[in-house]
Amino acid sequence: MTSSNGDFPSTNDMNNMNQAPVAGAPSGMPQQVSTAASPNAAKPTQNGFAPTTNVYQQPMYASNGYAPVAPESPMNTMPSNPAVAAIQKQKKLQLFQKLFAIIGLVVGALGLCLSWVQVPGINIAAEIAAVVGLALTVVSLIAFANIAGANKVLAIIGASVSAVALLVSMAVSAAAVISMQQIVDQTSMSLRETETTYKNEGQLNDAYVKIEGTNLIKIQTDRPVYAVHLRVENTSDKTADVSDMVNVKLIQNGKQLTGEPLEPTTVEPGDQNTADYLFSLDDQTSNVTVECTSYQPYPEQVKVMQTFAVSSGQPIDE
Repeated sequence: MTSSNGDFPSTNDMNNMNQAPVAGAPSGMPQQVSTAASPNAAKPTQNGFAPTTNVYQQPMYASNGYAPVAPESPMNTMPSNPAVAAIQKQKKLQLFQKLFAIIGLVVGALGLCLSWVQVPGINIAAEIAAVVGLALTVVSLIAFANIAGANKVLAIIGASVSAVALLVSMAVSAAAVISMQQIVDQTSMSLRETETTYKNEGQLNDAYVKIEGTNLIKIQTDRPVYAVHLRVENTSDKTADVSDMVNVKLIQNGKQLTGEPLEPTTVEPGDQNTADYLFSLDDQTSNVTVECTSYQPYPEQVKVMQTFAVSSGQPIDE
C-alpha cells in the first residue's frame, strides 16, 4: 500500500492498518495486528534494531596499548640505487672541499692583514694563521683532487694568499730583529763613548778607588789563589760596605774569574779603608787585569783598571 502521493505509507496509514478489523473478529471491536515475531524473524537487539550482517570487529591490541603493525610487504621494499648513493657521496665531498678552501682563504687573509704589524706577538700570530691557512688549502687541493666539480680556484687563491702572508710575516720578523740589533749596537756604542777609564785609581759613583797591588797566595788548593788589595774612600753620604760601592773583577785570558772579598769592610762617609779580594786563577803565568766599576753605570760608566804580572805582582804599563 502506498500513500496518496504514491510514496511509501505514512504514519497515519500505518496506524489505520493496525486498527483495521481482522477477519473473524466480532464487529465493532477494534483489533490489533499481531506483532509476534515468527520463529525465523531476526531477533531485535537492545536498541530495537536488528543486527546487520557486517559487524564491526574491534582490533586486537598489544600489551603496550597499540595495535600491532602489519609486516611490510616485500613489494614495498626497493633496493637502494648505487648511482644515487654515489652522487650523494660526491656532493658531501664537494662540500668538505669547499669548506676547507673557504676556511683556508679566510685564515690566510687574516694572517696577511696581521703580517704587516711589527709587534712580536701579533707577528707570530700572523705566521701561525698563514701556516694554518696554507695547510687547509693544500689539503683542499690534494686530498680532494679526484673529486669532480671541486672548487679548485678558491683553494688556489687561498693557498696563494696564505703563502704571501707567511713570506711577509717572516720578512717583517727579520726586519724587526735587525732593527732591534741595530738599536742594541747603537746603545752599546753610546755607552762606550761615554765610558771613562782610569788607570790604577779613580773616582766612581760613590767611592774613590785605588788599586794598591796584587800577589799570588801559596795555598794548597786545586787552583792558584790571587789576592787584590784596594784602598777605598767613601765619597757618599751613607755608611756602606766596600762590596756595595765597588764591583771588583779579575780578567785572565779574556775570561772573568770568580772571586769574593776576604772579609766585610765598612767605610763611614768621608773615611777610607783597605779591602782585599781573593780570586781563583786559570794558570800562574798569564797576566791578569783588575777592573773596578760601579754597580750603577748610568749616567756614565767609569772604570778603574790595572794589569799585573801574576808571578811578580807588579803592574804592567800597556
